[in-house]
Amino acid sequence: LHRRHRQGPQALEALQQLVKLAPPAGRAAVQLQIAALCEQELKDVEAAVAGYAQALAFEPTSSPAFVALHRLYQQLARPAELLRAIEQRLSLALEVEEEVPLLYEAAGLWEGKGGPLQADQRLERILKARPKEERALAELERLRRAGERWPALADALSRHVPVAQPSLKKA
Repeated sequence: LHRRHRQGPQALEALQQLVKLAPPAGRAAVQLQIAALCEQELKDVEAAVAGYAQALAFEPTSSPAFVALHRLYQQLARPAELLRAIEQRLSLALEVEEEVPLLYEAAGLWEGKGGPLQADQRLERILKARPKEERALAELERLRRAGERWPALADALSRHVPVAQPSLKKA
């Protein structure tokens, strides 16, 4: 009701009271409303980040909370927090379609943070789910070549050759 009348602070206060009274199963949904109100109507991005993070604390599998937090961390250029959120998400049992893009993103963030071994591990997780993923193999080779990890590079190359040969025959 308060939101319809653009009374953001009153709506926020009412929702904050509601989250305290809500049963545990409903707290994440109310917290999502609080975060959205902070972001969209009150234009308080920091409160929105805190709200979405709290929604994830209430319900770690909440896709809407993760997506919003992911978006805000990207907008705010906070790679450390983004990586932490992605790693938390990856700790859940995800479908391969959701997991693979997050693993690529985590690998890139780890590499940017100076963690090539952690990036390598994320790429290996992709290859465990999709052994013939050419992009993961190519990135793994690049990482290992840059790190002068020759035995590991030889392993990646030996796995890439059979995958790349069908596309080479087409050319």
